[in-house]
Amino acid sequence: MRFYISLGILLFVACPAVFAQQVYTFSDKDTLRVGEVFEYSIVIDNPGAARTAASPDTSYFSDVFELRDVRVFKPAPNRDSLALTIQFFGTADTALSDIPIRYMFDNGTALLRTGSFPIVYLPTADDADEAEFRPLKPIFQFALNWWPWIILALLILTASYLVYRYIKNRPKPVVVTPPKPVKIPPFINPIERLEKELTEIKSDTEFYSRDPKGFYFSLGDALRAYFEDLYHIPALELTTRELSRELVAQMVDSHLSQIVIGILREADMVKFAKYIPWPDEAEKSLSAGFLFLERAKTMDRHKVVKMQHDYNRKYFPEAAKADPGTAKSKQEDLQV
Repeated sequence: MRFYISLGILLFVACPAVFAQQVYTFSDKDTLRVGEVFEYSIVIDNPGAARTAASPDTSYFSDVFELRDVRVFKPAPNRDSLALTIQFFGTADTALSDIPIRYMFDNGTALLRTGSFPIVYLPTADDADEAEFRPLKPIFQFALNWWPWIILALLILTASYLVYRYIKNRPKPVVVTPPKPVKIPPFINPIERLEKELTEIKSDTEFYSRDPKGFYFSLGDALRAYFEDLYHIPALELTTRELSRELVAQMVDSHLSQIVIGILREADMVKFAKYIPWPDEAEKSLSAGFLFLERAKTMDRHKVVKMQHDYNRKYFPEAAKADPGTAKSKQEDLQV
Protein backbone atom coordinates (compact mmCIF):
# COMPACT_ATOMS: atom_id res chain seq x y z
CA MET A 1 0.00 0.00 0.00
CA ARG A 2 2.83 2.40 0.84
CA PHE A 3 4.38 1.61 -2.55
CA TYR A 4 1.27 2.79 -4.45
CA ILE A 5 1.00 5.98 -2.33
CA SER A 6 4.67 6.78 -3.04
CA LEU A 7 4.17 6.11 -6.77
CA GLY A 8 1.17 8.48 -6.92
CA ILE A 9 3.09 11.25 -5.14
CA LEU A 10 6.00 10.77 -7.55
CA LEU A 11 3.74 11.05 -10.64
CA PHE A 12 2.02 14.15 -9.25
CA VAL A 13 5.37 15.88 -8.59
CA ALA A 14 6.86 14.81 -11.96
CA CYS A 15 3.94 16.15 -14.07
CA PRO A 16 2.71 19.34 -12.38
CA ALA A 17 2.28 21.18 -15.67
CA VAL A 18 -0.12 18.63 -17.16
CA PHE A 19 -2.47 18.71 -14.17
CA ALA A 20 -2.23 22.49 -13.76
CA GLN A 21 -3.23 23.40 -17.29
CA GLN A 22 -6.77 24.72 -17.77
CA VAL A 23 -8.47 25.60 -21.06
CA TYR A 24 -11.18 28.25 -21.44
CA THR A 25 -13.08 29.13 -24.61
CA PHE A 26 -14.97 32.31 -25.43
CA SER A 27 -16.89 33.59 -28.45
CA ASP A 28 -18.41 36.93 -29.27
CA LYS A 29 -21.45 35.19 -30.83
CA ASP A 30 -23.31 31.92 -30.39
CA THR A 31 -26.18 32.68 -32.81
CA LEU A 32 -25.09 33.05 -36.43
CA ARG A 33 -26.48 33.66 -39.90
CA VAL A 34 -25.00 32.04 -43.00
CA GLY A 35 -21.78 33.78 -44.05
CA GLU A 36 -21.34 35.55 -40.68
CA VAL A 37 -17.83 35.90 -39.21
CA PHE A 38 -17.21 35.42 -35.47
CA GLU A 39 -14.27 35.45 -33.08
CA TYR A 40 -13.45 32.29 -31.09
CA SER A 41 -10.86 32.66 -28.29
CA ILE A 42 -8.95 29.87 -26.53
CA VAL A 43 -7.19 30.77 -23.27
CA ILE A 44 -4.75 28.33 -21.61
CA ASP A 45 -3.64 28.88 -18.00
CA ASN A 46 -0.27 27.39 -17.12
CA PRO A 47 1.34 28.37 -13.82
CA GLY A 48 4.52 26.51 -14.79
CA ALA A 49 7.35 27.50 -17.13
CA ALA A 50 6.67 29.35 -20.41
CA ARG A 51 5.57 27.04 -23.23
CA THR A 52 4.49 27.34 -26.86
CA ALA A 53 1.08 26.25 -28.17
CA ALA A 54 0.91 24.93 -31.74
CA SER A 55 -1.82 26.74 -33.71
CA PRO A 56 -4.68 24.63 -35.15
CA ASP A 57 -5.14 24.44 -38.92
CA THR A 58 -8.14 24.05 -41.24
CA SER A 59 -8.14 20.24 -41.03
CA TYR A 60 -9.80 20.40 -37.60
CA PHE A 61 -12.91 22.18 -38.95
CA SER A 62 -15.93 20.78 -40.79
CA ASP A 63 -17.20 22.11 -44.15
CA VAL A 64 -19.58 24.60 -42.51
CA PHE A 65 -16.70 26.43 -40.82
CA GLU A 66 -13.86 28.21 -42.62
CA LEU A 67 -10.81 29.33 -40.65
CA ARG A 68 -9.95 32.86 -41.84
CA ASP A 69 -7.20 33.91 -39.39
CA VAL A 70 -5.26 32.72 -36.29
CA ARG A 71 -3.49 35.06 -33.85
CA VAL A 72 -1.37 33.93 -30.88
CA PHE A 73 -0.94 36.12 -27.78
CA LYS A 74 0.77 35.76 -24.42
CA PRO A 75 -1.05 38.23 -22.17
CA ALA A 76 0.81 36.99 -19.05
CA PRO A 77 3.82 34.75 -18.31
CA ASN A 78 1.48 32.00 -17.15
CA ARG A 79 -1.19 32.38 -19.83
CA ASP A 80 -1.42 31.77 -23.58
CA SER A 81 -4.24 32.96 -25.83
CA LEU A 82 -5.32 31.93 -29.35
CA ALA A 83 -7.72 34.20 -31.26
CA LEU A 84 -9.43 32.44 -34.19
CA THR A 85 -11.46 34.27 -36.86
CA ILE A 86 -14.02 31.80 -38.31
CA GLN A 87 -16.73 32.19 -40.98
CA PHE A 88 -19.95 30.18 -40.67
CA PHE A 89 -21.62 28.63 -43.77
CA GLY A 90 -24.16 26.32 -42.13
CA THR A 91 -27.93 26.28 -42.60
CA ALA A 92 -28.89 24.45 -39.40
CA ASP A 93 -27.93 24.23 -35.74
CA THR A 94 -24.50 22.64 -35.30
CA ALA A 95 -21.48 22.65 -33.02
CA LEU A 96 -17.84 23.62 -33.34
CA SER A 97 -16.07 20.35 -32.50
CA ASP A 98 -13.31 20.16 -29.94
CA ILE A 99 -9.99 21.57 -31.16
CA PRO A 100 -6.77 19.83 -30.08
CA ILE A 101 -4.01 22.20 -28.89
CA ARG A 102 -0.51 20.71 -28.81
CA TYR A 103 1.43 22.26 -25.91
CA MET A 104 5.23 21.84 -26.09
CA PHE A 105 7.63 22.15 -23.18
CA ASP A 106 11.17 21.06 -22.22
CA ASN A 107 10.50 17.46 -21.16
CA GLY A 108 7.65 16.52 -23.53
CA THR A 109 4.34 17.57 -25.08
CA ALA A 110 0.77 17.75 -23.87
CA LEU A 111 -2.43 17.55 -25.96
CA LEU A 112 -5.30 19.68 -24.68
CA ARG A 113 -8.84 19.78 -26.13
CA THR A 114 -11.18 22.74 -26.00
CA GLY A 115 -14.50 20.89 -25.87
CA SER A 116 -17.47 21.26 -28.20
CA PHE A 117 -19.01 24.74 -28.70
CA PRO A 118 -22.70 24.84 -29.79
CA ILE A 119 -23.77 27.16 -32.63
CA VAL A 120 -27.42 28.18 -33.16
CA TYR A 121 -28.41 28.92 -36.77
CA LEU A 122 -30.41 32.14 -37.20
CA PRO A 123 -32.51 32.21 -40.41
CA THR A 124 -32.49 35.38 -42.49
CA ALA A 125 -35.35 37.82 -42.40
CA ASP A 126 -36.44 36.84 -45.93
CA ASP A 127 -37.01 33.20 -45.05
CA ALA A 128 -40.73 32.48 -45.25
CA ASP A 129 -42.45 30.70 -42.39
CA GLU A 130 -43.51 27.20 -43.20
CA ALA A 131 -47.19 27.05 -43.99
CA GLU A 132 -49.49 24.76 -42.06
CA PHE A 133 -51.19 22.15 -44.19
CA ARG A 134 -54.61 20.77 -43.51
CA PRO A 135 -55.17 17.02 -43.61
CA LEU A 136 -55.75 15.62 -47.09
CA LYS A 137 -59.30 14.86 -48.02
CA PRO A 138 -60.11 11.36 -49.27
CA ILE A 139 -59.95 10.86 -53.05
CA PHE A 140 -63.37 11.11 -54.66
CA GLN A 141 -64.01 8.46 -57.26
CA PHE A 142 -65.68 9.72 -60.47
CA ALA A 143 -67.59 7.39 -62.74
CA LEU A 144 -65.98 7.69 -66.18
CA ASN A 145 -67.22 6.43 -69.53
CA TRP A 146 -64.09 5.11 -71.25
CA TRP A 147 -65.63 4.19 -74.66
CA PRO A 148 -65.37 7.65 -76.26
CA TRP A 149 -61.71 7.90 -75.24
CA ILE A 150 -60.90 4.43 -76.59
CA ILE A 151 -62.55 5.22 -79.94
CA LEU A 152 -60.71 8.57 -80.13
CA ALA A 153 -57.37 6.84 -79.42
CA LEU A 154 -58.01 4.29 -82.19
CA LEU A 155 -58.86 7.06 -84.66
CA ILE A 156 -55.66 8.94 -83.77
CA LEU A 157 -53.54 5.78 -84.18
CA THR A 158 -55.13 5.00 -87.55
CA ALA A 159 -54.61 8.53 -88.85
CA SER A 160 -50.99 8.54 -87.62
CA TYR A 161 -50.30 5.24 -89.41
CA LEU A 162 -51.77 6.54 -92.69
CA VAL A 163 -49.72 9.73 -92.51
CA TYR A 164 -46.59 7.70 -91.77
CA ARG A 165 -47.14 5.42 -94.81
CA TYR A 166 -47.77 8.41 -97.04
CA ILE A 167 -44.61 10.21 -95.93
CA LYS A 168 -42.54 7.03 -96.20
CA ASN A 169 -43.69 6.06 -99.72
CA ARG A 170 -43.75 9.45 -101.44
CA PRO A 171 -40.74 10.25 -103.67
CA LYS A 172 -38.18 12.44 -102.01
CA PRO A 173 -36.85 15.41 -104.00
CA VAL A 174 -33.13 15.52 -104.58
CA VAL A 175 -31.67 18.47 -102.74
CA VAL A 176 -28.19 19.60 -103.61
CA THR A 177 -26.61 21.13 -100.56
CA PRO A 178 -23.78 23.51 -101.29
CA PRO A 179 -20.69 22.99 -99.18
CA LYS A 180 -20.71 25.07 -96.08
CA PRO A 181 -17.86 27.55 -95.82
CA VAL A 182 -15.47 26.90 -92.96
CA LYS A 183 -16.18 29.46 -90.29
CA ILE A 184 -13.05 30.57 -88.48
CA PRO A 185 -13.76 31.95 -85.02
CA PRO A 186 -12.21 35.34 -84.31
CA PHE A 187 -9.34 35.56 -81.85
CA ILE A 188 -10.48 36.92 -78.49
CA ASN A 189 -7.82 38.59 -76.37
CA PRO A 190 -8.73 37.73 -72.73
CA ILE A 191 -7.19 40.94 -71.36
CA GLU A 192 -9.01 43.15 -73.88
CA ARG A 193 -12.27 41.30 -73.23
CA LEU A 194 -11.90 41.79 -69.46
CA GLU A 195 -11.12 45.48 -69.92
CA LYS A 196 -14.20 45.94 -72.11
CA GLU A 197 -16.52 44.24 -69.62
CA LEU A 198 -15.13 46.18 -66.63
CA THR A 199 -15.48 49.44 -68.56
CA GLU A 200 -19.12 48.65 -69.39
CA ILE A 201 -19.85 47.96 -65.71
CA LYS A 202 -18.16 51.20 -64.67
CA SER A 203 -19.91 53.28 -67.35
CA ASP A 204 -23.34 52.29 -66.00
CA THR A 205 -23.29 54.53 -62.92
CA GLU A 206 -26.74 53.36 -61.78
CA PHE A 207 -25.96 49.64 -62.17
CA TYR A 208 -25.26 48.90 -58.49
CA SER A 209 -28.12 51.00 -57.08
CA ARG A 210 -30.52 49.41 -59.60
CA ASP A 211 -29.42 45.78 -59.22
CA PRO A 212 -26.75 45.01 -56.54
CA LYS A 213 -26.87 41.27 -57.16
CA GLY A 214 -26.59 41.73 -60.94
CA PHE A 215 -23.63 44.09 -60.39
CA TYR A 216 -21.69 41.41 -58.49
CA PHE A 217 -22.80 38.69 -60.92
CA SER A 218 -21.36 40.68 -63.85
CA LEU A 219 -18.15 41.55 -62.01
CA GLY A 220 -17.54 37.98 -60.81
CA ASP A 221 -18.39 36.39 -64.18
CA ALA A 222 -16.01 38.75 -66.01
CA LEU A 223 -13.11 37.66 -63.77
CA ARG A 224 -14.06 33.97 -63.97
CA ALA A 225 -14.29 34.15 -67.79
CA TYR A 226 -10.75 35.57 -67.86
CA PHE A 227 -9.36 32.41 -66.23
CA GLU A 228 -11.45 30.20 -68.52
CA ASP A 229 -10.13 31.92 -71.66
CA LEU A 230 -6.45 32.23 -70.68
CA TYR A 231 -5.83 29.41 -68.17
CA HIS A 232 -8.49 26.95 -69.42
CA ILE A 233 -9.88 26.61 -65.88
CA PRO A 234 -13.68 25.94 -65.68
CA ALA A 235 -14.00 28.91 -63.36
CA LEU A 236 -17.68 29.58 -64.13
CA GLU A 237 -18.55 26.09 -62.86
CA LEU A 238 -16.38 26.08 -59.71
CA THR A 239 -17.13 27.43 -56.25
CA THR A 240 -14.88 30.13 -54.85
CA ARG A 241 -13.07 27.62 -52.64
CA GLU A 242 -12.54 25.19 -55.55
CA LEU A 243 -11.29 28.02 -57.78
CA SER A 244 -8.83 29.12 -55.07
CA ARG A 245 -7.32 25.64 -54.97
CA GLU A 246 -7.18 25.50 -58.78
CA LEU A 247 -5.36 28.85 -58.99
CA VAL A 248 -2.72 27.55 -56.56
CA ALA A 249 -2.38 24.34 -58.62
CA GLN A 250 -1.97 26.37 -61.85
CA MET A 251 0.65 28.59 -60.12
CA VAL A 252 -1.26 31.78 -60.95
CA ASP A 253 0.38 34.97 -59.67
CA SER A 254 -0.39 35.27 -55.94
CA HIS A 255 -1.48 38.92 -56.20
CA LEU A 256 -3.95 38.08 -58.97
CA SER A 257 -5.30 35.18 -56.89
CA GLN A 258 -5.74 37.30 -53.77
CA ILE A 259 -7.59 40.05 -55.66
CA VAL A 260 -10.02 37.76 -57.51
CA ILE A 261 -10.76 35.53 -54.47
CA GLY A 262 -11.49 38.63 -52.36
CA ILE A 263 -13.97 39.93 -54.95
CA LEU A 264 -15.63 36.51 -55.39
CA ARG A 265 -16.06 36.02 -51.64
CA GLU A 266 -17.90 39.32 -51.38
CA ALA A 267 -19.98 38.33 -54.43
CA ASP A 268 -20.87 35.02 -52.73
CA MET A 269 -22.10 36.94 -49.68
CA VAL A 270 -24.41 38.97 -51.94
CA LYS A 271 -25.64 35.93 -53.90
CA PHE A 272 -26.18 33.39 -51.11
CA ALA A 273 -26.32 35.27 -47.79
CA LYS A 274 -28.53 38.18 -49.00
CA TYR A 275 -25.80 40.62 -47.91
CA ILE A 276 -26.12 44.11 -49.41
CA PRO A 277 -22.79 46.04 -49.30
CA TRP A 278 -22.65 49.80 -49.09
CA PRO A 279 -22.10 51.64 -52.40
CA ASP A 280 -18.52 52.54 -51.43
CA GLU A 281 -17.80 48.84 -50.84
CA ALA A 282 -19.11 48.04 -54.33
CA GLU A 283 -16.90 50.82 -55.72
CA LYS A 284 -13.89 49.25 -53.95
CA SER A 285 -14.71 45.87 -55.49
CA LEU A 286 -14.86 47.43 -58.96
CA SER A 287 -11.56 49.25 -58.32
CA ALA A 288 -10.05 45.93 -57.28
CA GLY A 289 -11.21 44.52 -60.61
CA PHE A 290 -9.32 47.26 -62.50
CA LEU A 291 -6.29 46.62 -60.25
CA PHE A 292 -6.51 42.97 -61.29
CA LEU A 293 -6.63 44.09 -64.95
CA GLU A 294 -3.47 46.21 -64.67
CA ARG A 295 -1.63 43.40 -62.89
CA ALA A 296 -2.77 40.89 -65.51
CA LYS A 297 -1.46 43.09 -68.34
CA THR A 298 2.02 42.73 -66.83
CA MET A 299 1.99 39.16 -65.51
CA ASP A 300 -0.01 37.42 -68.27
CA ARG A 301 1.22 39.31 -71.34
CA HIS A 302 3.42 36.41 -72.48
CA LYS A 303 0.55 33.92 -72.07
CA VAL A 304 -1.65 36.07 -74.34
CA VAL A 305 1.12 36.26 -76.96
CA LYS A 306 1.48 32.47 -76.89
CA MET A 307 -2.28 32.06 -77.09
CA GLN A 308 -2.43 34.23 -80.24
CA HIS A 309 0.52 32.35 -81.76
CA ASP A 310 -1.28 29.02 -81.22
CA TYR A 311 -4.41 30.48 -82.81
CA ASN A 312 -2.50 31.62 -85.91
CA ARG A 313 -0.72 28.29 -86.23
CA LYS A 314 -4.08 26.46 -86.09
CA TYR A 315 -6.13 28.57 -88.52
CA PHE A 316 -3.41 30.18 -90.68
CA PRO A 317 -0.58 27.62 -90.63
CA GLU A 318 1.08 28.65 -93.89
CA ALA A 319 0.93 32.37 -93.18
CA ALA A 320 2.14 31.89 -89.61
CA LYS A 321 5.07 29.80 -90.84
CA ALA A 322 6.06 32.26 -93.57
CA ASP A 323 5.38 35.53 -91.76
CA PRO A 324 3.69 35.81 -88.32
CA GLY A 325 2.70 39.40 -89.14
CA THR A 326 0.76 38.22 -92.21
CA ALA A 327 -1.24 35.76 -90.10
CA LYS A 328 -2.07 38.50 -87.64
CA SER A 329 -3.20 40.76 -90.50
CA LYS A 330 -5.49 38.04 -91.86
CA GLN A 331 -6.96 37.50 -88.45
CA GLU A 332 -7.69 41.22 -88.12
CA ASP A 333 -9.37 41.21 -91.56
CA LEU A 334 -11.50 38.27 -90.41
CA GLN A 335 -12.68 40.21 -87.36
CA VAL A 336 -13.61 43.20 -89.53
